[in-house]
Amino acid sequence: MRPTTRILALLVTLPAALLLAGCGGGGSSAGDTGPSSAGASAASGGKSGAYQGGFVICSGSTIEEVAAGYGVSPVTADAVSDSIAEAVSGGTPREAADAKQGCLDAFEQSK
Repeated sequence: MRPTTRILALLVTLPAALLLAGCGGGGSSAGDTGPSSAGASAASGGKSGAYQGGFVICSGSTIEEVAAGYGVSPVTADAVSDSIAEAVSGGTPREAADAKQGCLDAFEQSK
C-alpha cells in the first residue's frame, strides 16, 4: 500500500476507533477510572487511546511522509507530533500530550 493511501486510510478509520475506545464505554464519564476504563487501559498496555492513535499514525512512516500527509511545516518530529496530537486528541491537555508522545515513540522506534 502506498504511503499516501495508508495515511488516508488511517484518517478515515482513526476517528471511528477513537470514538469507540476513547470514551471508555459503559456510560461513564471520560475521566472515570472505574473497572471499565481500567480494563481497557490494562488490555492496551496501559496506553491511552490518544497515545495509541498518535502511535498508529506515525508508525511505519517517515517524518517526511507524515508531514506531507498532514501538510506540516517545518518537517521536524516535534512539529509533526504537535499536528498529530491536535488531530487525535479530544482537546484536553492530557490527551494532546499522550498523542504527541505516541507519535514521537513511533518515530523513535522506526529509527
